[in-house]
Amino acid sequence: MRAQATAAILSLSLLLPCAIPALANPFEQSQQGLTLPSIDYRKKEAVAAELFPTSNIIVSSPPSIPLNGLKLAGLPPNALNDLGFNYFVVTTTDYPDMTQLYRENKLRGKGNLVTVDSILHPYIAFRNRIIADAIENHINADLSLLLRSMLEVSLADLRDCEDMDVRTDIEHNIAYIVVALRLIDPQYQTILTPDISALVDADLKNIAAGKRARSAILERNQNFASFNPLGWYASSPKLTGFYQAFTWLTVMNMPLSDVTIDENGSATNQFRQSVLLFRSLDLAKCNGQPAFTLWTKINTALASVGVVALVQTEQILSPVEYKTVFASLPADLSVTLKGLAEPFFRTKLMLTIRNRKPMNLSTTSIFDLQDNRSSGVNGAVFQLLPPMNQPEIRWMRSILRYYPSEPTQAHSIWPLGLFVLHARGAAQADNILANYAWKLDPVINKLLPVLDQMTGRRELMNTPTDNKLWRLLSDYFQPLPEGTQSALRTEQWLNRKLEGALTAWLSANTAIAPKVFVKKPAPAAPPPPAPGTDAATQGATRAFDNYLEPSTESYRRIVEDAQQLLASLNQFGYFPEKQRLRLADFARLADRMRKISEYEVRGTPLPFADMQLLANIDMVLDQVAQPPAAVLPVAHTETKAGQQIGINLCLGRPALVYMIFQQTSKIRLLRGGVYTYYEEPGAPMSLATWHTRLNTASVKPPVWAESYDVVMSAKR
Repeated sequence: MRAQATAAILSLSLLLPCAIPALANPFEQSQQGLTLPSIDYRKKEAVAAELFPTSNIIVSSPPSIPLNGLKLAGLPPNALNDLGFNYFVVTTTDYPDMTQLYRENKLRGKGNLVTVDSILHPYIAFRNRIIADAIENHINADLSLLLRSMLEVSLADLRDCEDMDVRTDIEHNIAYIVVALRLIDPQYQTILTPDISALVDADLKNIAAGKRARSAILERNQNFASFNPLGWYASSPKLTGFYQAFTWLTVMNMPLSDVTIDENGSATNQFRQSVLLFRSLDLAKCNGQPAFTLWTKINTALASVGVVALVQTEQILSPVEYKTVFASLPADLSVTLKGLAEPFFRTKLMLTIRNRKPMNLSTTSIFDLQDNRSSGVNGAVFQLLPPMNQPEIRWMRSILRYYPSEPTQAHSIWPLGLFVLHARGAAQADNILANYAWKLDPVINKLLPVLDQMTGRRELMNTPTDNKLWRLLSDYFQPLPEGTQSALRTEQWLNRKLEGALTAWLSANTAIAPKVFVKKPAPAAPPPPAPGTDAATQGATRAFDNYLEPSTESYRRIVEDAQQLLASLNQFGYFPEKQRLRLADFARLADRMRKISEYEVRGTPLPFADMQLLANIDMVLDQVAQPPAAVLPVAHTETKAGQQIGINLCLGRPALVYMIFQQTSKIRLLRGGVYTYYEEPGAPMSLATWHTRLNTASVKPPVWAESYDVVMSAKR
C-alpha cells in the first residue's frame, strides 16, 4: 500500500504541471544564452584565481610625452607628469554641473572633449523621471486597487472561518495587506478588528523608526532600515510610499513548511498562510476582471523598465507557481482548508512545487547572510511580488557586518565598486582585482560568489545582459575601437570608464529630472576677445578643435533604451504623455552622437553642423537636467554602541579631464567633463556633509583610480 501511495504521489507531482495550461510568468525570463561562472558554489571558499579570471584586453601604449618645466593653470607638477604618461588626467572642481564646465571652455577658447558621461547621465536622470511619473500617476493606483480587492476576499474568509488557528493566519494576511495600503496612501482607512489594527500599527511604527525590531506581522526580527527609500524614490511622498509598500510586499517570505512555526512565539502556519494569501489574489476581481491579470500587468511593466528583477537566483515561488498547483481553487474556504489538512494532498503540493525548480544557492543557504535568517526560512519560499532590482544593494547590506573598521589596512581592502563591476561582467574590473588579490580581505572569497549568483553573472563577458540598466552601461566595459585618440585607447582610460560605469549606476539610483523642466534662455554671446590674446588665436579654429568620446555603442544603446521604454510603458498605458517629445529629443541627440562617433573612428572629417554641435555642447546641456553630487548610503544595522555600520557610495561633482589631442602634426589639450566616484565608510552621510567634504577636498579617489585622478577643489 505504501509503495502504491508513493507511486501515486510521484505520478501526480509529475503530471500536474503538464495538465495545466502554461501561464506567462513575469517572475521568469528566458535563460537561453545565460552561463554562470565556472565556480563551484558548493565550496565554502573560492580562490582569487577562480573569482577574478584575467583577460588580455587590447589597448594602446603611446610613448610618454615629457611635460617637465611646463606650467598649466590648475595642474600641479605631479598631475603634469601623469598627463604626459597617461595622455589624460582628472581633477576635481567646484563646477555645479557640466554646463558650466563646458561654457568656461568656450569663454576661454579651449577645445571640448565631449564625454559619454555628459550625455548618458542626463538621459538616466530623465529616464528615472519617466518611471517616477508612471508610478505616481498609474502604477500606485493599480497596486492599491489590487490590494483592496485582495483585502475584500480575506475579510470575507475571516467572517466565514471558525477555526482559531486559521483565523490567526488570515488576520496576519489582512494586516500585511493593510500595511501596504497605508504606505501607498496614508489616508487609507478601513474597519478592522482591534487585534488586526494592533498588528498594523505596530509594524507601521517599526517602518517609520527604520531600526531593527521584531515585526508583529512577520513574527521575526526584521531590519526596518531596508524600508528607507533609496535615492530618487525619496524625492516625493508618492514615490516613497511606493518604495516602502513594494519592499514590504516582498519581505513576507513564507517557507513551504506544513507545521506551525512556533519556536519564536509565532502562532501562524506559514505554508497555510501563503495559500490563503494566494487565494485572496486568485479569487479577487478588479473592475470585473481577475485580479491576477492586474498583478501580471504591474509586474511585467515594472520588469520592462528594470524596476523589479524577474530572473530569480533564489528559490522564490511566485503566485504563478501556486496557480499551476491550485488551478481549480474552490471558492468555499472550508473545502480549501480540508484539502490542505490532508497529508496526501499536502505532500502532492510540496512535491509538485519543489520539483519545478532546482534548489539553487541563495543568500539564505550560504554564509547565513540574510536579515531573516532567524525565521527558519530555508529553501523554497512563497513571495507575493518579485524583489526590486537592486541585488548589489541587498548584498552590500548583508555583508557589511564583515566590513572592517579600517579597510585601508593591508589585507583588508574592500573595493566595493569593483565588486559590483565584477558581478556585472566587466573584464577590466577582474584584471584590477586580480592584481589586488593579495591585498583583499580573505573573507571576500566567501562573500563574493553570493553576489555573482544574485546578479546572474555571466562567464561570457561580451554577452549582452538582460538587466535594463546594465545593458545601457555595459559599453563602459569595452575598450574604444581603433581609430580613436591614443589617450582613450590606454589601459588607464579603460579604468576611467569603469569609474564612469559606477557613477552612471549611482545616477540611476539617485538622480531624477524635475517634473517639468523649464527651458533656460540661451546665454548672451560673450564679448569678442582682444586681438592677439590666446582666446582670439584659438577661437579662429574653435569649431575644429573638439572631439567626442566615440563610444558608438553607448549612444546606440541610449536610442535603443528610449525606444524600449516608450514601447513598454505604452503597452500598459503607463507612459506619461507629457514626456513623449522630450524622450524623442534625447533619442535624436544620442543617435546624432552615434553618427559623429562613426565619423571619428573612420577618420572622416565631420560635417560643419556637427563641429558646431560639439563646440556648443554647453548650450545643449543647459536644456537638460544633470545629476548633482549625491550620496547613496548603504547601512546594515546598529551596533551595540548605537552606531550604524555602513558605507556611503558617493557621486562627486563634475570633474575636469585634460586630454592630449593629436591631430596630424599638431598636439593640443582638450578639456571635458566626467563624474567621479567615492566610497566613504561610516554611518549614513547627509548630502550637506558630502558637499562639505567635497569643498574641503577631504576625499580620496578609489585606490585603483589614483594613477589618473588628482583630487583638487578649485575652479579652473
